[in-house]
Amino acid sequence: MEKIQLFKDKKIRTSWNAEEEKWYFSVVDVVGVLTDSLNPTDYLKKMRKRDPELSSFLGTNCPQVTMVSESGKKRKVLAADAKGILRIIQSITSSQVESFKLWLTWVSDDAKVRESVSNKLYIVDYQSNDLRKSNIESKIYTLRGSQIMLDSDLAELYDVETKALKQQVKRNRSRFPEDIMFELTKEEFDSLRPQNVTSNKRGGNQYLPFAFTETGVAMLSSVLTSEKAIIIKLAKKEIVLIDPYVDARTFDILEDREQNVTATIFTSRVTSALRNIKKLHDVQYPKRHIGLKQCATNFHDRFLIVDDDVYHFGASFKDLGQRLFAFEKMELDKNLIMSQLY
Repeated sequence: MEKIQLFKDKKIRTSWNAEEEKWYFSVVDVVGVLTDSLNPTDYLKKMRKRDPELSSFLGTNCPQVTMVSESGKKRKVLAADAKGILRIIQSITSSQVESFKLWLTWVSDDAKVRESVSNKLYIVDYQSNDLRKSNIESKIYTLRGSQIMLDSDLAELYDVETKALKQQVKRNRSRFPEDIMFELTKEEFDSLRPQNVTSNKRGGNQYLPFAFTETGVAMLSSVLTSEKAIIIKLAKKEIVLIDPYVDARTFDILEDREQNVTATIFTSRVTSALRNIKKLHDVQYPKRHIGLKQCATNFHDRFLIVDDDVYHFGASFKDLGQRLFAFEKMELDKNLIMSQLY
């Protein structure tokens, strides 16, 4: 299956490999998008000449894949999967590289690639298939040869207190080796002060921040959201969610279910944006589709049915693990609710 993917209204040819269950991207198209070169093929040749390691990588890891050219004819072009593209763009200097990485996580099927770039840092407009960056760039620093983010900025993004974030890290210290998370020295902290970096203070004492590399941010995401999976993993057969407010995070949370458990979302209104989210999810997880249906009854409250148990939520399910709210198990026959869905 071939498909034209859009990155900021620029076309990138892709091809789905059913056997490997992954997307392949035209390398020339990616180079053209990130460099704005009038001749991306020639630009790629020059990249290979000045970077022998990249040239070797392309020759070893990037196959020739048949794709449709601008003339409408099918041609074999150099292509790479999402991991390969991440390696290639390391050799490209462009202000768009970081936003391109996030775009890549949403259109690729590779969960590891998606985990390597924190999707908490961006807002996705699924209708335009574009990425609108938040004010995150000002919170990314270069230190010890890596791009890093600080604990206080990440705590703000995850909507938790910095103290709580650091406690979670300390509880899971073995998951954060020095190469992905480290405490700033006083000299490093002082060097970042001109960039509006502040430390945590308590009782007159100053606490030096924790710094997280890109991999550290991904691990932090896993640690902070791990508790949300507990209720999902209870399911043995099926999960039915009834929620008027659904977004991409809803689908992500339901992915914590066991492999053989079905999942269906009922919501007040199935919009075109929601349908696009579902399509994107189905591409990323072709064997783990989540049903999306419109409720026959206009539900105000949120319910989660896990096999035969019914849970009532005090807020939207998409906020599970991100905000503090209560939910309770109800002594209620699930069929009473299910009968109102169709």
